[in-house]
Amino acid sequence: MNKNSLVETLINQPILVWNKKIPNTQLERFQTFIADKYNLPIKSYWDLHKWSTENFPDFWKELWHYFDIIASKPYTEVFTKIGKGFLDNTWFKGAELNFAENLLRYRDNTPALICLDEFGNEETVTFAELFEEVKRFAAAFRKQGLKIGDRVG
Repeated sequence: MNKNSLVETLINQPILVWNKKIPNTQLERFQTFIADKYNLPIKSYWDLHKWSTENFPDFWKELWHYFDIIASKPYTEVFTKIGKGFLDNTWFKGAELNFAENLLRYRDNTPALICLDEFGNEETVTFAELFEEVKRFAAAFRKQGLKIGDRVG
């Protein structure tokens, strides 16, 4: 099937992708948190989306705190426009954090990564498995003489 016939099929026979609201997801909890904190009538994903695009510095600040991001230095400003271009921005100015520290703080058997390839094969890696893999790689790197501050390219 070529691209045009796929588009035509989707137009003539739309596929229902999603129609179910699942309570108690992280998104639902975050949505409720924002609605309560800002006293807003956020009832749907689209309400949250609208608020997030109109109040994007607050949205990103709230996500930072909601997910309890660990930082060795806190941010002083969430968003700063530093030029005329679309990408000329600074996010979380002054913050210093370790991405691995934030990912590896969880060690349970809940999924950390769910991979689905183009053939429909699914592989799940838990936080516990991820931690063990990282630990093995770190040991191998140390054995090869890699130390803090070195760059691998």
